[in-house]
Amino acid sequence: RASFLEIPGHKRAISRADRIGLIPMSPRSKTQVILYALTPGTSFPGRAARLYGGRKEERAFIAALLGRAYPHLVRRLPSGLLQGAAKIKWDELVAHYRRDISKVSRALVRAFRATLRAEFDGEPRVKVVKCARAEKSGRVVGRLRRALAHAVLLSDPPDLVIFDEFQRYREMLSPEGRKDPLVAALLRNAQGRSPAVLLLSATPYKLYRSEEHTSELQ
Repeated sequence: RASFLEIPGHKRAISRADRIGLIPMSPRSKTQVILYALTPGTSFPGRAARLYGGRKEERAFIAALLGRAYPHLVRRLPSGLLQGAAKIKWDELVAHYRRDISKVSRALVRAFRATLRAEFDGEPRVKVVKCARAEKSGRVVGRLRRALAHAVLLSDPPDLVIFDEFQRYREMLSPEGRKDPLVAALLRNAQGRSPAVLLLSATPYKLYRSEEHTSELQ
């Protein structure tokens, strides 16, 4: 709920984007704040998680963004890689995002180039194509989606992060979990500044302690 806003702004403040990769293509409200409701499994799957293709809208946007960041790269990818199981109006969807791709901020395009390089460990025009031909299509698209989400966080970092029922995020917030690039970008922006973090829970919870900390208390 956004009850701290004036009544007319409650619903407008809540974005329909339910994963980070959908944020750039979602209408931006003119309210004082914009709220995004995200789940860790969808937006922060972790490096060891099984990756998948996600929504066709996200894949179509990636096709358009790849075209702006690296012209002609999409043509070198295996046929149907980004289309996946989308059979209806796929070409129209890609064309829609390509028409509007010039409106995307340069900061997002620069960040996307950097996160592609980090995700695929090298020059994207070489490495993305090589991985697309060697790995399963779902994993490759999942890595592209992860690079997009990482770029969104770097180019437009949050001011406030709220963990509702935060005990569910124990692994994500652990020292090991914070090594994930997506989690690291969520909790600290490219300039090294951290957003305000609010931990909420209506459930009794024992605070996380490392083994070293526990032994010190004993």
